[in-house]
Amino acid sequence: MKKTLKTVFALVLAIVSLCTMTVPALAAEKPKINQIVLWENQNESYVLRIDNLPEGATFVSITSSKPAVVAVEGNSLQSLSAKGLKAGTSKITVKYKVKGKTKSVSANITVYKYSQPLSSLKVNGKSVNLKENKFKFTTSPILSAKKDTKIKISYKAASGWKVTKSYAWIDYTKTVYFENGESFTVPKGSSAYAIIMLEDKKGRNFHYTIWLK
Repeated sequence: MKKTLKTVFALVLAIVSLCTMTVPALAAEKPKINQIVLWENQNESYVLRIDNLPEGATFVSITSSKPAVVAVEGNSLQSLSAKGLKAGTSKITVKYKVKGKTKSVSANITVYKYSQPLSSLKVNGKSVNLKENKFKFTTSPILSAKKDTKIKISYKAASGWKVTKSYAWIDYTKTVYFENGESFTVPKGSSAYAIIMLEDKKGRNFHYTIWLK
């Protein structure tokens, strides 16, 4: 009986000991700048997001080590952007302040040499000159204020590229996905643009924009 009591007592002590053990706190993840894909001469800014920022962090500055390669701008941690100007790599540094101390986070951002991902593009049967319209194309007036307009976009990816998805953004509120050569409708009086998303063999993405007028 005494042996049984000792065994039970030892078991209870072991359980209490496990319950009172101090569990080491998980280390907070370090802030990091999200990676984006930029192409030379794209003339379009892309959002730079910083993950894992400490609570209460405030913006101090953003700089590019090679401003001729990557141009940056922003006046808050929620409005940072980068634009690719020419092929190369630049170190982007964002300084922020938390609890009175200034800290920084950096990342190398690469601007890739331009490569047209489409070999052909047609909007309502009319071919688009891709040499003149490298990143985006604006149609002649085709949308109607009085009746719905059907839009048909046909495309072919260039060698080494594949289309991942294509969709139209109508009135900045509604997304309509469409396949190659498939028509979609823009309601009368609405504004719209279409996006063709592509990816090359290295996993780099490219989006081609078609502004519908």
